[in-house]
Amino acid sequence: MRTMNQNTLLPASATTAPRKSVLAGYALWLGGFVFLCGLHRLYYGRHLSGFIYLLTFGLLGIGQLVDFLLIPSMAADWNRRLGGSNFNTNQNQNQATQQVVVNIDPSMMQPSAGPPAGQSADHAEGIAA
Repeated sequence: MRTMNQNTLLPASATTAPRKSVLAGYALWLGGFVFLCGLHRLYYGRHLSGFIYLLTFGLLGIGQLVDFLLIPSMAADWNRRLGGSNFNTNQNQNQATQQVVVNIDPSMMQPSAGPPAGQSADHAEGIAA
């Protein structure tokens, strides 16, 4: 029975697979010039679309041309799913951190002796009641 890695939804054996190269993806992309379109998609684990490209000559060449721009993101996606990265960055650096600083003036914590400036005593009592 095949086990799945819970974090990446890849087969457990795939987590030990080597990272995929952008240069190799472009080399396989060139196969489109000899009617072997989609080899780069098969290389990056996109089997369904790879076979569709093989059968339709890269979606009549249009998909093959679009993929020229998408190959770096396909490699990054594959490597990210394996826990690696093309740029050797730590995954913790990608998480946004938000810090909130609250300054409390101690004089605001003291009870006041009378109503705030500009208010009458009657108005202050109406607010308290």
